[in-house]
Amino acid sequence: MDILARETYARIIFIGSLAARLLLEEQIVMKKPLTKRLLAKTLNLLILVIGIAGLESAIAQAAHDDKITYSKDIANIIFEKCASCHNPDGIGPM
Repeated sequence: MDILARETYARIIFIGSLAARLLLEEQIVMKKPLTKRLLAKTLNLLILVIGIAGLESAIAQAAHDDKITYSKDIANIIFEKCASCHNPDGIGPM
């Protein structure tokens, strides 16, 4: 005769915060030591923070590279659109 091993589930009434309850339920379901899960979650959080910091650094560098300068950006526009009329010999007021 085969004996089947079954896990029995008991109804647990929990009084406390939702975070503590979820942590307890996760520990019961996963049956892993709390320290391993805590280490894994901490490492995941650390990787996330490092990734966000790297992304912010890249965005800041891109913003620094996109600064408008008079000689590169504005002078060309003025020369192309305005200088033909707005000069001492042209029709624009000077």
